Amino acid sequence: MSYSNPLHPASVPSSSQVYSLSAPAKFALPNRRRVPQKAFTPKHGPSQNPQPTIYYDYPGFQHQGVPMQAFGASEPAIAGAKDAVFTKPGVARITFHILASSHFLWPGYPQVEWYRSVEVTTRTGPLTRAQLGYVVVGNYMRFIEKSQYESINAAERHWKVGADGIRLENLVILSVWNTYENSWQAEIAVDL
Repeated sequence: MSYSNPLHPASVPSSSQVYSLSAPAKFALPNRRRVPQKAFTPKHGPSQNPQPTIYYDYPGFQHQGVPMQAFGASEPAIAGAKDAVFTKPGVARITFHILASSHFLWPGYPQVEWYRSVEVTTRTGPLTRAQLGYVVVGNYMRFIEKSQYESINAAERHWKVGADGIRLENLVILSVWNTYENSWQAEIAVDL
């Protein structure tokens, strides 16, 4: 069975398209923008063996992401929803970052820090891609609840979060990637 989503037309990336924080993928939707983020690399260098990046898409699509509101459903229709992630031996807990001082910044809020320790194994084994998506959505929901009352840099007001700015329903999960050791960060886009 194939899944067709009119909001996310299928695309085949060309060899020149690179999907990373440093080079944005081409989005099928013209109003989708990647949230600019700084990647954390400690002074002594990057991890020697980072875990693979965990991507989020609808079946049949590549590098378009999944809106956070899709995780309101009991079982989101995402590609690989039941795939186990964090299968590397010895990984039981990670630190999920949205912001942490100068390491991970949501534009306009350098004063807000957000990082949480997350269990990545359950009684039945490692988290699935869908379960990790719920964790990411929950963290962004709490981040928005906290940050909406913080002051924002005037030059970056277009990144304001909360009722009069970017809300959870505007956010799209693109991927979750291993920035260093047990530190992970979500790559996010915004539908304007």
